[in-house]
Amino acid sequence: MIKKPLAILMSAAISLAALTGACSAGGSPAQNPAGAGSETPPAAAVAAPPAASAAQPPDSTDAAARTVYPLTIDNYDADGGAFVQVFPKAPERVVATTQANIEIMLKLGLGDRLVGVANIISDFPADLQAEAASLNEISKQWPPMEVVLGVSPDFVMGRAFDFNEGEYGLGTVRSYSDMGINTFIWASSSITGDPTMEDIISDIRVIGQIFDAQARANAFADELQARLDQVKASLPAQAGEKKALMITDFDGSTYGQYGAKAKLQNDLLAKLGYVNATEQAGNSLGLETMVAISPDIIIYIEYDGSALEPQEAINSLLAQDALRGVPAIANNAVYRVPFNNIMGHGYCTIEGLTQLAEQIYPN
Repeated sequence: MIKKPLAILMSAAISLAALTGACSAGGSPAQNPAGAGSETPPAAAVAAPPAASAAQPPDSTDAAARTVYPLTIDNYDADGGAFVQVFPKAPERVVATTQANIEIMLKLGLGDRLVGVANIISDFPADLQAEAASLNEISKQWPPMEVVLGVSPDFVMGRAFDFNEGEYGLGTVRSYSDMGINTFIWASSSITGDPTMEDIISDIRVIGQIFDAQARANAFADELQARLDQVKASLPAQAGEKKALMITDFDGSTYGQYGAKAKLQNDLLAKLGYVNATEQAGNSLGLETMVAISPDIIIYIEYDGSALEPQEAINSLLAQDALRGVPAIANNAVYRVPFNNIMGHGYCTIEGLTQLAEQIYPN
């Protein structure tokens, strides 16, 4: 497991095991806002006017499923402004700056295109671990532009928040474009729009178009959609707005909390029938504040740098006399999920939804 300190992450405002291979059983946040991402979801990929080609796609002999280059994709910059990306051919040298992006590339059989990866926050799903072990990790956290350029990429993918010139920035979308390097910001990681878990699936389909790997991408997306539909159909209707508090143990006495700026996670909570209990995010959530918030359920997010083991932390929380009147504590409604399965913005988030649904609604 990768162990990373939580302080910087929480001080900033943040936003199918059976079907797809086991997702993370644990994880740790990196030193950066976990919920940051892009603006509104990009429009569907639009191909340039067709041009005949005899080449076959890497995963299909169906000519209708082939990408025609140059391919035009409607994407955007870190501020949510429209930024069209034109791909003259399938990218060959890719830098993926979040674990969720890496996992999707590996799932689609595109691992050989990855020349650099960064910000690995937890163990990879079991079916990806062998291949992931051989990847070129260029940074433990978010790599600065000079590190990214050091592996000569023709494509850089990540969250909108990452494409800035700040301390945790990769550099801007415009800067890469000026150098002839394509970028892709994932709709599922929006911090200014309202991303949904369905955006994870649509992003996968677009990646399939970019890499001329539609058959694999669409098959995987269809599996994820079926799993998501199955979970949503199994959940009971819930009247009113019940509150869910998302926390992680920080030092054994105060907790880190993930507020409403964790945008994709708000959609996950909504699918479970809950709203985010707080607008705040930070690393000093005390018991008095937790009493004032009075959540109906508490979601404990596991990460490796915690002072306590997950169940030990939950047991400590349930034993707090000061919290006896909090509905989540009184009803023993404290649930746990690995970090990458709720904050990762990738396909494992659908597994996280499944895990929480099974705990909250065991019947």
